[in-house]
Amino acid sequence: MKNNLLTAFLFNRNQSKTVSYQTVKKKVARATSVVYLTKKMHNLIKLDTNNSTTNRPDSIDISHWEEWIKSGVDEKIISLNVQSIHDSQELDKILNRNNKNRRKHSDNLIPAWCVSGINPQSWEKTLEGVQVKSDNPPIINGKPQKYLNSSGYGTSPLFLDLGIPDYWLNTIEDKSIPNIILEGAKKAGAVLSLGYAAISIPGVSTCRKKGRLHKSLQLFCGYGRTFYLAFDNDVMTKKPVQDALLNLARDLSATGSKVMVLEIPPGEAKGADDFIVANGKEAFENLIKTAKTIEEWRDKVKEFWLLEQERIKETKKSKLARYTHIINLGWGDMLRFNSLKNQIEMNGEPLDLEQVRLRLALEFDVDVPAYDAISIIEFLARKQTYHPVQEYLEDVAQQHPEPDLSILDNLATRYLGSSEPLHNIYMRKTLIAAVARIYEPGCQHDAATIFIGKQYAGKSSFWRKLFGREFFSDQLGEATKSEDELAKVHQFWGLEWSEFETVYRKKDVSSLKKFMSASVDAFRLPYARTTKEYPRQSVLVGTSNESEILNDPTGSRRFWIIPILKESIPLELLEQERDKLWSAAYHAYKNGEQWELDRDSRLKQSELNKDFETQDPWQEKISAYIRDKSYVTIEDIFYHLSIEPSRQDMGLTKRVSAILRQLNWSKIRKYLNGCWVRVWEEVKTKVTFLGGSRGSSQDNVSFDASTIDGDSEKTNSINLGGSRGSSQNNVLEDTLLSSESHNTSVAHDTVSNSSELHEDRVMIEAAQDIQENILNSIPLDPPQNPTFISEVKNKGTGFAPSLPAPLKIKFASPLGDVKAIATPLDSKSWEFHLIYPDGTEQREEKISDEPKASKRLKSLAQKWQANLTYRVNHITQNGYQWVEGCKCIDVTRTSRGGANYTFKSPTGEEIYIFENKDFELMQ
Repeated sequence: MKNNLLTAFLFNRNQSKTVSYQTVKKKVARATSVVYLTKKMHNLIKLDTNNSTTNRPDSIDISHWEEWIKSGVDEKIISLNVQSIHDSQELDKILNRNNKNRRKHSDNLIPAWCVSGINPQSWEKTLEGVQVKSDNPPIINGKPQKYLNSSGYGTSPLFLDLGIPDYWLNTIEDKSIPNIILEGAKKAGAVLSLGYAAISIPGVSTCRKKGRLHKSLQLFCGYGRTFYLAFDNDVMTKKPVQDALLNLARDLSATGSKVMVLEIPPGEAKGADDFIVANGKEAFENLIKTAKTIEEWRDKVKEFWLLEQERIKETKKSKLARYTHIINLGWGDMLRFNSLKNQIEMNGEPLDLEQVRLRLALEFDVDVPAYDAISIIEFLARKQTYHPVQEYLEDVAQQHPEPDLSILDNLATRYLGSSEPLHNIYMRKTLIAAVARIYEPGCQHDAATIFIGKQYAGKSSFWRKLFGREFFSDQLGEATKSEDELAKVHQFWGLEWSEFETVYRKKDVSSLKKFMSASVDAFRLPYARTTKEYPRQSVLVGTSNESEILNDPTGSRRFWIIPILKESIPLELLEQERDKLWSAAYHAYKNGEQWELDRDSRLKQSELNKDFETQDPWQEKISAYIRDKSYVTIEDIFYHLSIEPSRQDMGLTKRVSAILRQLNWSKIRKYLNGCWVRVWEEVKTKVTFLGGSRGSSQDNVSFDASTIDGDSEKTNSINLGGSRGSSQNNVLEDTLLSSESHNTSVAHDTVSNSSELHEDRVMIEAAQDIQENILNSIPLDPPQNPTFISEVKNKGTGFAPSLPAPLKIKFASPLGDVKAIATPLDSKSWEFHLIYPDGTEQREEKISDEPKASKRLKSLAQKWQANLTYRVNHITQNGYQWVEGCKCIDVTRTSRGGANYTFKSPTGEEIYIFENKDFELMQ
């Protein structure tokens, strides 16, 4: 290969002849110094920016060739180092990707160009320092990633092949040859084309690790060597880049090398390649002559920031505004807000807010109060908010725009070995629910999918690979509302209860149900002063090695339990299908597919979950005792079990209550011997579920018409479809039938404690009559002629659930708070009343439900705000100027009771006003 490269390099384009290898060896032998080689190279290399494609090899696309030519890189250097890639598998090999890692496919990256260099000591091709630029750059953390590097090699310098034998080896040996270090292969290629030794590094902060230079850079260091650091001309406004440059200079200087800083002047020519193309070789050589020592450049940086602060002081009266401007200038482009983790990041890494005040003092020489510093950092970061899971889902949806949704149909069968159809439904709905939680944070999903199976089957590994390591945690502890536990809930997409049986046994069941049912959590972030509400974006899963994990039948509907029937879960298959699975789930969600179980699935779930219920040793004794009784009390059972009164505590009471519920008994208040007492009765109702959403109105209550043998026990099927917050239109009152009416069927949620239906009854004598009337009513008509509640005329007085409480909300505006009240008029209608800070009021009545009521209030307030136009005092290069016709698009309250305002000018520019009133309403 070396012979071919040498022959190609020494090809005489004008005379169309080649020089033999022996001739090359003689010429190389005559070259007693690298200076000779460099001059010879410069004579052969002619800078050509005329976009000529005459000598373009077939391996490089025209667009890629012209891109490099326009950067001032010689044709020979381009030909030896650059190639166009059209095969995703080839690109996978270059980037050292195995195609099994999530988001590591290269299908959407082609076409792309790739530049690779050589080992500076052996002149062999290497992927160390390789750079790839896709025609369709991927979006990472909300920004396009222009250049990609090969994984597994770390960040390495790139040494381009010039076609000169041992060029870099001789450069290493001759310390008198200056080296220019640049960021990017094209910049290095442009400088090499001028005859200077130029090394490309991926970034100013790279090629250093724990204070040590990369081993390839160390080869060039030593006494007598001069390094020129030539980075883009915006380095003066990026404080972290300045610090990284100074650190690199420090490490180079420690080797005895001299370090100079080559400054690209301000202008459109941002980098060295742009400057060379725009101004030529002589202008670039003048930059080398006028380069500053690292000490001189450090002083210039300090002077720049002092002058910048003085300039800001002259233009901004507010200290907070000055601090914001300074920090934005230095850090603005590097700050981002991760909305999954509620976390501020700098350069893709979490920012330690406890150290931020100190960092500002050291880097900007300003003393900012700690809370103000954090407020400014958060404000700037939130201007560049991103959601990593949304980016991933949209990325895979783009890769697989028309997925086969049937891939979600049999996940439990293919991965877990279960042939039960409901288990496949569990898995499909779990994935769709996970997508829904990202796009509708806080949406209803209070179930947890639990894998039960032996150790080492890969249960936890399945969840980790499915959600992705960075979005998953198996460290969810007990279901508590502690800030540590809530922080986990709001930092990950998938959360696993490992060894779930221990959590279920330790935790009070009611508390566990409450934790799982919560869709919004109120807690204080570590850097915040106040508690805020955060809707959940995560889903809960679990694993267990035991088969008996449930001890409360009333709460079991929250657990979607799937036994693992395979020896081991095929994790390699999951790695191959993961992106397709999430793409299918994403499209299913976008198509409106629901993620909650329907009525039939809940009935089936109730039966299947019995296989996983624990068997209490007392259950057989209690079952035998209550078999022929119409009702019992807890005290009766304690007496039967020979438990003395002194031992009858709350723990034993809950234990007995759980057994009674498992035996299908429920607690009610019964009128006996002239007073009300709390007793347990066998449930005579067939409890089923119709899925109503929170706040829904169940106007029509369904009926199950069933025939009953004359000798068999009469059973009513109660179907109350609503859930928390629903309006069910006097269901119990509607069930007060006349003596001629038929047996009815009313809906009730299996998840609730079965006693809740009885305990909610009005404790008057009529309530007892209602119960007995229902339980003793006659059968329904045949199925083909069902009787509906809406057709029945009720008699007597029943219990009507109360309407939701009025909603009272305040919305911030530049003129003051908008006071908004939504009052329910009946089960369907609400009155909306808004009092605006300008003294006007607005009222309207509208058919709505509780979740939509708050949205309606917000919509009305936003419409009022959208009609207001402001005049804003805005700082420009010419000082303060009033900008008319602005609209307020955001108001953020501060800890001092003030507010920060964001306005948008008619030209689309965003103007920020901090805790002052530099604006006025235009009439």
